[in-house]
Amino acid sequence: MSTFSVSRRCVRFAQLVVALLALCSWSVRAASGERWLKVAAPEFTVITTLGEKDALAWTGEFAQFVAALQDFIRVNPQRLPRLTLVVFARERDFERFHPMRENGTASEVAGYFARRPSWAVAGMGGLRMNDETRRTIFHEGTHWFTSGFELPNPMWLEEGLAEVFSTFAIEGKKLTWGRAIDSHVRVLRLIEPIPLEQLLFLSRDLLHGEGEIASLVTGISYAQSWAFVHYLIFGQREVPKGSLVDYVRRLRSAEHPDEAFKQAFGGSYADVHKKLVSYLRGGRYFVTEMPLRPLPPLKAEPASVLEVEEALARLRMAAHRYGEARGNIERAIAAAPDNPRVYELQGEFAQETDDKEAALAAYRMAIEKGSQDFKPYYEIASHEHREGSLTPEKARVVATRYERAINLNPRFREAYEGLGAVVGVVPPGNTEDAKFLELGLKLYPDAGMVKLGLATIAKREGNMERAKALVKEVLESTTGQPKHVLDYARRLDGAWIQKDIGEQVNALTKERKYTEALALIDKQLEEGVDIPTRQKLQPMRERLQVSLAMEEARTAYNARRYEEA
Repeated sequence: MSTFSVSRRCVRFAQLVVALLALCSWSVRAASGERWLKVAAPEFTVITTLGEKDALAWTGEFAQFVAALQDFIRVNPQRLPRLTLVVFARERDFERFHPMRENGTASEVAGYFARRPSWAVAGMGGLRMNDETRRTIFHEGTHWFTSGFELPNPMWLEEGLAEVFSTFAIEGKKLTWGRAIDSHVRVLRLIEPIPLEQLLFLSRDLLHGEGEIASLVTGISYAQSWAFVHYLIFGQREVPKGSLVDYVRRLRSAEHPDEAFKQAFGGSYADVHKKLVSYLRGGRYFVTEMPLRPLPPLKAEPASVLEVEEALARLRMAAHRYGEARGNIERAIAAAPDNPRVYELQGEFAQETDDKEAALAAYRMAIEKGSQDFKPYYEIASHEHREGSLTPEKARVVATRYERAINLNPRFREAYEGLGAVVGVVPPGNTEDAKFLELGLKLYPDAGMVKLGLATIAKREGNMERAKALVKEVLESTTGQPKHVLDYARRLDGAWIQKDIGEQVNALTKERKYTEALALIDKQLEEGVDIPTRQKLQPMRERLQVSLAMEEARTAYNARRYEEA
C-alpha cells in the first residue's frame, strides 16, 4: 500500500492519492446519511456517497483518461487488476479509514492507493485538490493500467509514461495530455541530465533507496524519464515514428540492448542524448489535444451490500485496520455466501493476519465456488507442494493448479517458479507444462527455477544438450540466484552426472574395460563435481580398482605367472 502526506520526501509520492478520486472541480453537496451509489465503467468501479450528478461526472473523467491510455498503449482490459475507487462526500466520513501507523495512531492523510496482484483500491474524502495532486492521481492510474501488459517494461519507460500521462486534463470538449511539468524542467536545467546509457539501465531498487543521494537520484531519474518519453512521443521527426514500440519489441526478441537502441532510435546513446538535451533546452513542449471519446453512457445505481462491504474491507485492509475489516468481510459473506470473491478476500485477510489455516480454508471455498482469481489456486498449490514428498499423481494436481493460476494472472512470477520446481515429479506426456514454462522464461529470463523446470523436461525428452545447458546457465548466472535454486541445480547436475557416468561405467564393466571406466571417473573428478557426486563416484572408483586388480590377477594366473597373480 502507498500512503501519501505532504511530509514525505517526494511531493508526487507525498500526495499520491490526496483526493485520488477527486478528478474534477465540481461543487458537491454532502449526501445525507450513507446512501451508497455504484458507477461501473468497463475497467473500474466507483463506490461513493456522492450525489448522482457528481458521481457520474467524476467517473466520466476517469473513464476518458483510461480511454486515452488505451488509444496510445493498448492493453487487454481482462489483464487489468480489478480497480475499486471509493470516494466519501465528506472528509470526516473518510477519517474512519485513515491508515494506521505502527504505533497504533491514525495517519493524517487525504487519501491512499493500494495495488495487489489481482486487485487495486483507492479511497479519499472530499473533492478539493491542487494541480500536483491531480498529476499524482493520473500517474498512479497509469501504473495500474500498464500492469496489464503481458510483459514488464523497463523502469524508465514505465515511469516516463506515467509522468507524461499525469498531465491529463479535460478542457471543454477536448482532452489533453503531455504538457510540460515545470518541476522536471527546472531540475533538468539545473542539473546535468544522466547519460541515456545509464538511465536506461537504472535499477528500481536504487530509486527506492534511503538517504539524500537516493532521493536526488530518484528526482533526476523521474524528471529525465519524463523528458525522454516526452521527446520520443512529441519530438518533431527527430526519431523514427513508432520508435518506442519498436525498441520494446526488439528487447523482447532478445536483441542486444545496445543494438535495439540504435536501430529503434536511429543513433547511439550519445547521439540521442545530445538530441534530448537540445530538445530540453529548446523550451517548446508539444501536447496532444483530442476530442472527447464517445464512451458508453454511465449509470449510477444503488450499490449492493456486497459491493459496499467488499470495497470498505479492501480499504481497511490497505490501511491496516484489520479489526474493522473483519466486520466488513463477515457482512459481505452474509450478503453473498455463494460469491467466490468474498472468500478470496477472506483468504487474503487471513494471510495478512497470519492465520494460515483460515486462509487455506477460505481459498478452498473460493475454488469450490468457481473463483476466477489466480491467488486461491496458487496458494493451495504452494501449500500442497510444501507439504512433503509428492507422488506423481499429486504432483500433477499441484502443477495443474499452478497453471490455472498462470492462466488467470500471466505475470505472477511465483506460479511459474512453483511449476518449474514440481514439473520433474509429474508423469510424462503433458506438453502444456513446457509451454507454460517457456512463457515464464520469456517473461522472466533470470528465473532460475523456470530454467530448471525446462531442463528436467528436456532431459525427459532426450535432449540432454539443452538440459545441461540450462542447468549450467543457472549455476553460472551472473545475476545471482536464490540458494534453494542453486541447491536444486547442483542436485540435478550431480544426479545427471552420476546417472550418465554410471551408465557408461556399467557398459564398460560388462566388457571388462576397467581401465577405461576408471579413466572416465578420474576425468570427471578432475573437472570438478559437488560433494554428493564425489561421494558417489569415489566408492565406484574403488570397486573398479578391485575389479581391475582381479582381472589382472586372472590374466596373470592364466598365463602361469603365479607369483605376479
